[in-house]
Amino acid sequence: MVFYFLLICIFLLWIISLFIFNKDILSPSVVTNTVFLISGFCVLFNYSYWNVVYNLQAALIIILGLILIILVELLVKSFKNKLNYRKNKNRKINIIIIPKYLLLIINVVLIVLFSIYIITTIKLGLSIGATGFLIFGAVKESTEVSISGFPLICYDLCYFTGFVFIYLFLNNVIKIKNGIRKNLFLLIPIIIGIFSVLAMGARGPIMQYLVCFIFLLVSLYRRRYRISINIKRSIFFKIILSTFIFLILFYGVREIVKGRTNSSSFLQYITYYMGSPLYLFSSFIKNTSSVYSGYSYFGVATFTNFYGSLYDWGLVDFPVSTLNFLSINGGISGGNEFTIFMRPYYDFGLIGMLIFLFLFYSMFNFFYYFKLKDQTKLDDSGLLIYSMYFYMVVMSFYYCFTCQDFRLQTIIIIIYVVLLYKFILKVSTKIKIYDLRSMNEKLYL
Repeated sequence: MVFYFLLICIFLLWIISLFIFNKDILSPSVVTNTVFLISGFCVLFNYSYWNVVYNLQAALIIILGLILIILVELLVKSFKNKLNYRKNKNRKINIIIIPKYLLLIINVVLIVLFSIYIITTIKLGLSIGATGFLIFGAVKESTEVSISGFPLICYDLCYFTGFVFIYLFLNNVIKIKNGIRKNLFLLIPIIIGIFSVLAMGARGPIMQYLVCFIFLLVSLYRRRYRISINIKRSIFFKIILSTFIFLILFYGVREIVKGRTNSSSFLQYITYYMGSPLYLFSSFIKNTSSVYSGYSYFGVATFTNFYGSLYDWGLVDFPVSTLNFLSINGGISGGNEFTIFMRPYYDFGLIGMLIFLFLFYSMFNFFYYFKLKDQTKLDDSGLLIYSMYFYMVVMSFYYCFTCQDFRLQTIIIIIYVVLLYKFILKVSTKIKIYDLRSMNEKLYL
């Protein structure tokens, strides 16, 4: 009964967020409540199989957290409206034409970097006895070998370059009627980035690509047509199609990235990954000390990679550990991801968790309302970076990604992406268009 109570509350909060924020499909509150609702339905799908018995305290913590997330956005939105920002009606957009020689150089460099990374991975996999496509998952799961140094830098360059080209591709395709064929070569760095992720034995970073793609798709449509796109059929169809393609890929490469066979059906597999964090949060609340057995620095679960970097630099004495797996229904399966709420709750308690959520969502809402939403002159590099990290909101039902991305490397990555984008923009030909409604025919190039 407790879980049904939780699911009804999440549904009502989803309806409330849609109403308050005018069905804005990019609203952090709408997105968060949507993914938690989907996660809840995935638990419901497995209700009997998992023998779900949900903890009331866990349900109340989730409800309280989701209410706070809505209130934070409402506060930021109200504050922005009171300032009554003045909009510039003469907007400017750029159609970016990258020189062929530059595109060729970038693609060749990325192929070389990818080759270095994958050759290193294959050698490590063979050294531990792995064969075939299972090599990639075996290397990731191995405690004997790991990829570091220059090959890992090669991966990062391949992967994060893909975000720049997602932006460039959508920028041109959305602003040029029937422009996909003319911009196909911009997809090559994105494809290399996807294969780099698979070669690492991972799939989550591809989800980051997908979120970036969807966020930019909607944002650039808004800019082109001067409308607030909430739920438009063409946009909604593209989002559903993109998500479905990702889920098929996610399921199809399960054995490659895990390094072992898996016989679960498509629905069982997808609903497990989307529903288990919400379900396991209840197990965590029942025994909060069971998920972590490493050295407990202040905020160690919420900022794991930050402390990992401090240990690598010799600034702390003990390494940090990953979270322990909790089982589902006595061992059917298990996981060590427990929604965005678990890590700050473990580190700081209920009040500390609420403070963390307030700061986390205030940051995303501030940039969304003050820098991106309905602005006539957007900061392109700011839009690109925001879209890169918006997955932290989309994946809130699954994981608290500050444990991964709160680190010095994130600043270096942001600098690299911005500099690469600015460099490409500087050497490219830009066709400037003003007042899209009166010059719409110029989009048909």
